[in-house]
Amino acid sequence: MRSRVRELVHRSVLVCVLLCVASAAATASTVDALTIDSYTAVLITTFNGDDPELADQAYRSLYALQDRAITALLRNVEAETPYAGDAWRNPYSSILILSPAAGLVSLYLVEGILAGSLTPHLLPRLVCVEMENPEDAFNVAKALYLDWWAEHGGLSMCELRAAQHPLTGSGIVWF
Repeated sequence: MRSRVRELVHRSVLVCVLLCVASAAATASTVDALTIDSYTAVLITTFNGDDPELADQAYRSLYALQDRAITALLRNVEAETPYAGDAWRNPYSSILILSPAAGLVSLYLVEGILAGSLTPHLLPRLVCVEMENPEDAFNVAKALYLDWWAEHGGLSMCELRAAQHPLTGSGIVWF
């Protein structure tokens, strides 16, 4: 019983810390890069964790950070562990997929930040009619997003959204 109470207190404190940190970072205009890196590192660790509730809180907190979270999310695209939460689920989609990889959900969240939506598409699924294997589309998309970010990373959110999309001309689309 004590261990369960201790676990619940720990989870509650962690959720409060994550929400406070993300809210402060998202609203402060003069937060330094080191502070943002520290916040996003904690959020990415939680995002990749096995607790669905905490993973979803981290998903929403990373989204709230907008462009300040993109670097951390792109560093996380190699994560192969299943994403524990379901914050990525589009409420208008009736298609069910089970536990996409955290790396794919990270890339999907970058897409959501650029689109201005927590759930920008029906699924975190990349498709390309020219590629038979969905993993090939994911690998090409990762490289395209990384190259795009290397070129556009210093722009404001408005400028990022106005810039040419990372997948333009690739034949790869989000489903």
